[in-house]
Amino acid sequence: MTIASHFRHFDELHPWNDRQHMLECIAATVETSDVMTFTFRSDRDNWFRYLPGQFVTLELPVSEDEPVMRTYTLSSTPSRPFSVSVTVKAQKNSIGTRWMSDCAPQSDVAFVTCARKPEDLLFKAELECLAAQMPKLALGFVVEGQNPRDGWHGLRGRIDAARLSLLAPDFRDRTVFCCGPEPFMRGVRDMLKVCGFNMERYHEESFQPAAAPAPEEIAIRAGAGEQEVDANAVATVTFTMAGKDAKCPPGQTILQTARAAGVRIGAACEGGLCGTCRVMKVSGEVDMRHNGGILDDEIEEGYILACCSRPIGDVQIEA
Repeated sequence: MTIASHFRHFDELHPWNDRQHMLECIAATVETSDVMTFTFRSDRDNWFRYLPGQFVTLELPVSEDEPVMRTYTLSSTPSRPFSVSVTVKAQKNSIGTRWMSDCAPQSDVAFVTCARKPEDLLFKAELECLAAQMPKLALGFVVEGQNPRDGWHGLRGRIDAARLSLLAPDFRDRTVFCCGPEPFMRGVRDMLKVCGFNMERYHEESFQPAAAPAPEEIAIRAGAGEQEVDANAVATVTFTMAGKDAKCPPGQTILQTARAAGVRIGAACEGGLCGTCRVMKVSGEVDMRHNGGILDDEIEEGYILACCSRPIGDVQIEA
């Protein structure tokens, strides 16, 4: 089951009614120092039908003894019916609103962000506003260069063990989540390894296309079927609509084979994410390693993503 399989088309949803519903908070946006917007969706397959200016009563589990009921005007627009929002101000003695604004203030987080110049630092003001509400949120900003007119007084240069130790002295005891260009993440990985960091607690986000599987791995997968396939053999890909047969060397994708044969298959991310290159597989087997760009029921129908599918033997594609 993929994340995308939870998606429902509008005509499959039921309109919201005035009965009790469980809501899931999917976003909390800081508007000012004491005002936040909370966005909710239903835990059921519902869409929200309401008029501008209508209100909603929320039952807030402030304590285990008795929930607090609070009524708020909807600040969202009915033209976007998949969620609703309320914008609330935390008054001095308010209970429910301040409970809603409590965004895990005791979470111990060291957030380090790097940029080329001070003006390239993303969400700096928002992070500083969040840090004012979270005493254990430590912010660290590092820029490579600056203009004297920038008035930058923070750390300069590239992130290294010395700078990281200043910003997060206990980084060896933490769990690290890293995101950025591959050269940047590679540098962070190498730095942490040299520092003796336990890499089992290192996680990174990458949008690079999946690497081609080794021939022996394809052989193992193919060997699980009734017919044994030579993983090192050149496969033939037949594009039925174009009326073309093309040779596909081991490790090459259906999309790469199509381009070499002059067959157009639309593609965008080429990493198995967007689903643009979805095509019907008429016959044959492929090794597909997608990243959520295709639904399980689409796979059952015979669809594949050309960008991340490699043939195991001869295949026919509707393209």
